[in-house]
Amino acid sequence: MASIINAATSGGLISTADTSGILQLQTASTTAVTVNASQNVGIGTSSPAYKLDTRVTGTGNVANFQSDSGPNIRFTGTEASGRTYQIGEGLVTAGSFSIYDTTGSAERLVLNSSGNLGLGVTPSAWDTGIALKAFQFSATGCVYGYSFGGNNFTAISNNFYINSSGTGTYLTTNTASQYSQSAGQHRWFTAPSGTAGNAITFTQAMTLGSNGNLLLGTTTDEGRLTIAEASAGIGISFLSSNGNYAGRIGSTNEAGTTNGLDINSTRGDGKILFKTSNTERARIDSSGNLLVGKTASDVSVAGTQIESTGTVGIVRNAAVCLIVNRLTDDGTLVSLRQASTEEGTISVSGTTVSYNGGHLSRWAQMLTTPELFKGTVMSNLDEMNVYTKDGQPVANEQLNKVKVSDTEGDVNVAGVFVNWSHDEDHNVDEINMAMTGDMIIRIAQGVTVVRGDLLMSAGDGTAKPQGDDIVRSKTVAKVTSNHITCTYADGSYCVPCVLMAC
Repeated sequence: MASIINAATSGGLISTADTSGILQLQTASTTAVTVNASQNVGIGTSSPAYKLDTRVTGTGNVANFQSDSGPNIRFTGTEASGRTYQIGEGLVTAGSFSIYDTTGSAERLVLNSSGNLGLGVTPSAWDTGIALKAFQFSATGCVYGYSFGGNNFTAISNNFYINSSGTGTYLTTNTASQYSQSAGQHRWFTAPSGTAGNAITFTQAMTLGSNGNLLLGTTTDEGRLTIAEASAGIGISFLSSNGNYAGRIGSTNEAGTTNGLDINSTRGDGKILFKTSNTERARIDSSGNLLVGKTASDVSVAGTQIESTGTVGIVRNAAVCLIVNRLTDDGTLVSLRQASTEEGTISVSGTTVSYNGGHLSRWAQMLTTPELFKGTVMSNLDEMNVYTKDGQPVANEQLNKVKVSDTEGDVNVAGVFVNWSHDEDHNVDEINMAMTGDMIIRIAQGVTVVRGDLLMSAGDGTAKPQGDDIVRSKTVAKVTSNHITCTYADGSYCVPCVLMAC
């Protein structure tokens, strides 16, 4: 039988010992405390499972611990360090609730009088005027929330807190960062290194708006993705698996220029592709050539190529290759220039197209490649120009070779020499020979011509007056001005004319 200690209504106390191993304390015939054979103490239960097992039926406080000073509860371990933990009013932070390691001499968890929680650190003196609650951990980590201006904010920060004056402040001397949520927005902030206790100024580095638009380096929403580069550099970089750049897009700010767009491919082949529906439509190759509708710079393949050297190739099968359209009024369609000076134009007036400031010409070859003066009179030969490509002959139906005219009144005059040119495609030297239209013509020293004279070959590469005003088979040109455009070392000179060689 268990030993029973029964206190009478008068408050009397009876003690007894019993070998059954159970000790009970009763009031008004009701068991209040039980100590079992395992020395577990039960309050409110006759079967205690722990050294101290307190239970309350229904509502009510299970226990109350109160001390006039120091912590309310102390836990002492039995390990070699003899570590002791205390729970109650903080010994370090007055007016707070703490879990305190007396051996380590540090509060492990602090809930201060403002309701801010510190894990391994005493919470800073956060601003209390904006309903702010914070959870600090380690030296700089923090999660906090507050209400301001009708909005609720939740934030995670590093090395930052809002002091009692409402000023953002550095916790330590270092850089700082912050992530916050409010009104459906996600915002990321950065700040440079600052001094502990000093005011902090954040830069809003990235924003994900409530509309799903992402802003990098700006708070101005220009669309689904807006990227702003504050200084010269690369806005977007694409890295391959080996860490090398596969491509870059960004703004550049070279000396003396404004910001522009830099799209740069640094992959092995160095090309940039433009696609729609996963089909390539255009590319910029490693040589800087823009290719539209083709993948190589080749004038035998349909498509458009704008080469970095300035050459433009437009190739199309069985259709118009180039359209030049002046929509509103008459005037110049094409301006032809040399050394930035306009030398001729193609213009339109009503339904009339004019080719201004030029002449018709063709390519011709010679039996030799002598030095010639511009304006020298040339004569036709029966032998045809010869062209080859990749070692194979190229068909030529109409272009014949020429020589310097050596017959006075030559009826076989072909035109006048303009300049030598090398045909790279066929690896041959040719002359550009003017045939009809505005040109200059060479006159021998001592020969006088006047405006309106008809000219013929003088038999030495120069021209001279024909002697009448009838256009004949030997007529080469008509003088249009007495102005001498140039004089050569042999005394011959050139005057403007209209060629009539063909």
